[in-house]
Formats: sequence, C-alpha cells, structure tokens
Amino acid sequence: MARIVFINIPARGHTNPTLALVKELVQRGETVIYYSFNEFKAAIEATGAEFRSYDQTLSIDPDAPDPNIFRFATQLLETAQILVPQLLPRVKADNPDVIIHDSLSSWGLYIARILKVRAICSTTTFAISSQVAVSSAADVMRFLRMIMAAPGSIFHFRRIANHLRRKYRVAPRVQADMFRNDSDLNIVYTSSAFQPFSDSFPKHYRFIGASIEEPPPSDFPLPPAKKRVYVSLGTLFNNNLPFFKTCFDALSGLDAHVVMSVGKKIAIDDLGTIPPNISVHSFVPQLDVLRQSDVFITHGGMNSVHESLWYGVPMVVVPQAADQMFVANRVESVGAGICMTNDDVSVNRIRTAVETLLSSASHKEISRRIGQSLRDAGGFHKAADEIQKFIAG
Repeated sequence: MARIVFINIPARGHTNPTLALVKELVQRGETVIYYSFNEFKAAIEATGAEFRSYDQTLSIDPDAPDPNIFRFATQLLETAQILVPQLLPRVKADNPDVIIHDSLSSWGLYIARILKVRAICSTTTFAISSQVAVSSAADVMRFLRMIMAAPGSIFHFRRIANHLRRKYRVAPRVQADMFRNDSDLNIVYTSSAFQPFSDSFPKHYRFIGASIEEPPPSDFPLPPAKKRVYVSLGTLFNNNLPFFKTCFDALSGLDAHVVMSVGKKIAIDDLGTIPPNISVHSFVPQLDVLRQSDVFITHGGMNSVHESLWYGVPMVVVPQAADQMFVANRVESVGAGICMTNDDVSVNRIRTAVETLLSSASHKEISRRIGQSLRDAGGFHKAADEIQKFIAG
C-alpha cells in the first residue's frame, strides 16, 4: 500500500475536514504521515495516522489571517521560505508515494516538486480562480485598494519568489497562486452546486462534497420547541459580547427557542439577564443542535456553513474575516440565507432576518437542496476513492 505524506496548515478549519478522510485512508490500509502543529496531535493520531510536528513560529497567524490578501500572500511565501529547507530532509526520509498539501501550504507543493513526487491539493474552502476572486466591479475596486495599501509586500513577494526559483526551481508566478497551489489532483471539500463557477475548473479538480462524519445523537439538553434558532460565531471570533447582547435584544420574545454558544472567552454572567426563550452555553455539540434547528446565525466559516446546509438549515451570515465574506456572499447568492456585515448588525436587522428565514419556504428548500448536493458528492469516502485511484494511475 501507499505511503502518503499530508502537510497541513495549523488551523482548525483546514484540519477538521481532513480527519475523516485520513481515518478512511488508514482503514483502507494506506500509511498516512501527517505534518502539523502539536495542538492537533491527539486528533490526528486518533485517525491512525503517524503525527509529525513542525510546531514553531510562522510568518502567518492561520487563525487570524491578514485581511489584505497581498500582504497575506507574502506572509505565506515567507513561511514557505522558512519551512522548505527544514521539512525537505524529513519528508524525503518518509519516502512518500504522494504528498497531500493544504491549498495554503505552498511549502508542501514545493517539497513535492523538489522531490519529484506527485502532489494532491486539499482545499477546505472554495477553489480559487480569477472568476471566483473577481466577479464584480466592487471586487476589482477592493483589490486595487489592497494593492495600493501594500506596495512593499508586493516587491518583497517578488524577491522571495526569485530566491526560491534560483535555489529550488520552484516558485509562485503571482500572489493568487498562494491561495490555490494547483496540483496534479485537487480535492475540494464542497459540491459543484455550491462552488462558484464550478464548470470553469479543469478535470483534475474533484468536488467531493462536505467531509462530515455524523456523530450519534448526544444527550445535550434541548427543550421541545416549534422553532429553534442557533447562534454561534465559532471558536475563533466568539469574543464579541456586544454581538451576543444584540442577539439577546433581537430574539427575546421570539416564538422560538434560541440556543446560543458563546465559547470560553466570554463569561456567561457578563451577558446579564438571559431572556426566558434563550439558553446560553460555553459549548454545544454543533451537529446535534443544527440537526434540530430552523435558522443558524453564524460567522460563515466554511465548516459551519457546510454543516448547516447538511441539515437544510438557512443562515444569517455575519462574516468576521475576509474569506468568510466570500462564503457569506455565496450563501446569499444561491438563496440559502441572508448576509450582513458587522456594521449592518442591529436589533432590527437581526430580528427581521431571522423572522424572514423562519417563514421562508424557499430559503429552507434551497438549503436542503444544496445540503443534499454536499451528501450526494460522496464526501470523505469519495475523496479516498479519488486519492487511491490517483495513486494507482
């Protein structure tokens, strides 16, 4: 059987969708060696993979990327410049038949090219193309403003690229390459129905749907309710007391039970008096709650959006980071929810959006239909099929 090296970026949103896939590959008899940070060691080893640590300070914060994509691209390339010489001898010693790398982990692709090993890109967000990135005049203006705000980063990017090209004969052509790292095979964890401009991607892109391994129902207490609204900003952006208080005011008295997950950064007592129709928790089993929800108020992380669609739950999306704006816009454009910026958030806007989705059959049906497309695409089972077929080919 094959020896597979997986090189990932140390971020929860880029790691979690891969775990079920890695577990499936191991169960099929493949050897998987997984490079990541120590905080993910237990979860990775639980799949049966061999863990390799490259725990160190990076030029990026993967949990809070620079919103200026030109600066972020340069930071990613700086990270590659540091990691390629450090990881190259270790990966060579692993003697891989194939290297799987995250779409942001250019160092994984470069190591594969240097070792002349075939590469597979693991894309846990949308696949990126010029059409996806720039689909409106507003997008063009936003990118022009970013370029004007980061001239030094753009020149520095070229210097690092030239250095890598001279030393290793590998380098990105343009900044956009840092967000797609196109490989011999590209596994994209969404469906062609949800991926923007999916028809424009070449045949070596495989849209395998959501990589979700459904757990058995938990014993998390949910009182009976005609309607249920779930509120969460995920694990990274939940230190937002004003947002949760706004949701209190917007949803108190609503003819629905509201489950609010605020994380561990906020003391529940700091929220003040909790309305009788709202229950507040530091943690909830998200899949279990979504399974029983009618509307989800979310930050728009790709994993959370996929999980919501998986159960046909329409969303109010309030993106907290730049990449989440792409996801939020896609949710709204396909008709699976309502998008609003942080500046738009108000008691009236939140309540109106929730009431609209609770009464909207079309939003519910579209969410269900896209969720079904995420299931029908095959998920981690299909991804494992494609990887094994690629290795054998």
